[in-house]
Amino acid sequence: MSLDPTDLRLGLISVQFVRIGLHRSSIAVLILLAFHGLQLGASELPFRIESLSLEARPEDRSLSLRVVYPLGDSRYPLIVLSHGTFSSGEMYLAIAKYWAAHGYIVMLPEHIDANFGAPVSSLDDMRKIIPSRADDMSSIIDALPELQRQIPALKDRIDTAHIIAAGHSVGSYVAMLVNGLELRDPEADLLIRHAEDRYCAVVMISDPGKMAMMLD
Repeated sequence: MSLDPTDLRLGLISVQFVRIGLHRSSIAVLILLAFHGLQLGASELPFRIESLSLEARPEDRSLSLRVVYPLGDSRYPLIVLSHGTFSSGEMYLAIAKYWAAHGYIVMLPEHIDANFGAPVSSLDDMRKIIPSRADDMSSIIDALPELQRQIPALKDRIDTAHIIAAGHSVGSYVAMLVNGLELRDPEADLLIRHAEDRYCAVVMISDPGKMAMMLD
């Protein structure tokens, strides 16, 4: 599978293609820095923002998310963006609006640690939060029929063959995890995996690298 940045129209400053071993045949993974406001020549689409709640797994908790989508009847790829630590989906509305205006349906979940909802002060906290976030990313795809029931304007408009996981900071770890990357727990020397094969690409915005409290 190859990805063309002119087709993605994500608003890019720099683009680099790399290949990594995933659970599917090796796919092109797009690593980029998203830049709100950069015009690539395409006319912007009108869009709408809606908020709703879905059931998340496996905690049986309510998962709040915002959905930003172009108006009309056309089908569009879906981007699910995992927010950074000490943040929330609301903080990413600017880039979500840009993506929606250029032909993407964007979903911004509020993870369990959004707005300091869970402690993030140790590697042990990250051992719980990162898998929980990955479960959120899978729960959203599981719940697409329910989501389209709650937002009838999205019925039959999500291109489920092209679902992209995006993430900022620790969210980029989550985006890679749901695309097949294995994370290593440096203390326990264990590999962390997530059973998910419905995402076809990853968008990484300022990944955390070797920051403290991060899994390798």
